[in-house]
Amino acid sequence: MVTISGLAYGIDSAVAKATLEQNGKTIAVLGGGLDSIYPASNTNLSKRVAENGGPAQLFHQRGGKLGEGVADDDD
Repeated sequence: MVTISGLAYGIDSAVAKATLEQNGKTIAVLGGGLDSIYPASNTNLSKRVAENGGPAQLFHQRGGKLGEGVADDDD
């Protein structure tokens, strides 16, 4: 199982936690970047996501290959 979320409060955090508990892979697409986890209470969760070993773990919405497909400001 692979899930993708924004790592925000509520369902995003719940999905990431549940996926990790089931030994699945999860991807977090972050609006604030890797050095600015928001909400700050999800910092430990973001570390767990990064350590998960999936093909892609943490992405800033404007960086990396996934980010280029997620946010396109040229419209």
